[in-house]
Order: sequence, then structure tokens, then C-alpha cells
Amino acid sequence: MHSSTEIGKSLTAAALAAHAETELVIATVNNGHMIEMKKLTPAFEKAHPQIKLKWVTLARFKALYAGLRPLFSWKDE
Repeated sequence: MHSSTEIGKSLTAAALAAHAETELVIATVNNGHMIEMKKLTPAFEKAHPQIKLKWVTLARFKALYAGLRPLFSWKDE
């Protein structure tokens, strides 16, 4: 599993382009990574009050079957 620091860095990188009130929609499957990322939401939103995170839980592979691709992802080793 990736560390909370790595996940936080990914969210911060995504937020750097935000200048006004922004909502980031994060689509993920219901797994350990999602749980860890959701735990970071309050600290992230406190550090970036102009950015709100919205979590969307997808059924595994549903997005891929629909032809949607993630902007970024990682693979556990």
C-alpha cells in the first residue's frame, strides 16, 4: 500500500492548478487505498480551503467497461 504522504502529494499536485472555488471529483473503487485517501480529506481541505473533494465509489472495472480512463493511477508491487 502506498503511504499517506504519497497520496497527499498526488492530491496536492492535482490541486496546484486550482485558483478559485474548485471541486475535485475523485472516482475510485472501494478498497484500502480509498479508505486511506478519504482519511486525508479534512486535512487537505483545511490546507486548501478553495478546494473541495468529492468521492465517487465505482464498481470495480465499471469505468473501464464504459470506456473511461483515469487521469493517473498506480499499481501495487
